[in-house]
Amino acid sequence: MSSVRICTFNVKVLALITKRDRVLCWLNQQQFSIVFLQEIHFNANSDDKEKWASKWNGNCYLGGNCTNSLGVGILINTACKCKILEYQEIIVGRMQRIQLDIESKIINIFNIYAPNSDDILCTLETNLETFNDQTLLVGGDFNTVINNSLDKLNGRNDTNKRTSNKVNELIETFDLCDVFRLLNPKRKLFTSHSNNTPPIFCRLDYLLLSTNVLNTVVDY
Repeated sequence: MSSVRICTFNVKVLALITKRDRVLCWLNQQQFSIVFLQEIHFNANSDDKEKWASKWNGNCYLGGNCTNSLGVGILINTACKCKILEYQEIIVGRMQRIQLDIESKIINIFNIYAPNSDDILCTLETNLETFNDQTLLVGGDFNTVINNSLDKLNGRNDTNKRTSNKVNELIETFDLCDVFRLLNPKRKLFTSHSNNTPPIFCRLDYLLLSTNVLNTVVDY
């Protein structure tokens, strides 16, 4: 199988054209095959999609209805040897799915930008059940820590406990694996920090992959 490089990235607002162009330029330079973006602040009713497409080397699947909040995107590089079978925006600005055929392997990819509650995870669960007979890849910003001892530094250990438990339940139910933690069992690497004193560091962004294809993962 040819190499597929995947990235998930909460971009913290791309409504400003100069920032959006810089981010897309950087992503192109990294030669990622598939990119999950969150918090892009995209309005599907505007002409922004054409502007995005002009800066990204491939296909852009963007979701959202406001340039002031939310927004998700899945970017597929033209170099990625895949066939796009289906696209669905499940929750506007929060969750989207794309089904790909990669060298005759069907994979359903979910991109999620979760709020501070587990409601969206129940919707995710329903959709995962629909495609549970196929390979799954769930990525994005889950807005929760799933392992307090490894994925958080400072702060309380009981915040968002219900949401955290739900993510771990989905991992177990659908036989998924946190790819980063698989390859880095003890490494502490954080994707978010607060302005508290002392600052609170968390890993809130994940790529969860069906265990039946973990043998194809070579790096993270």
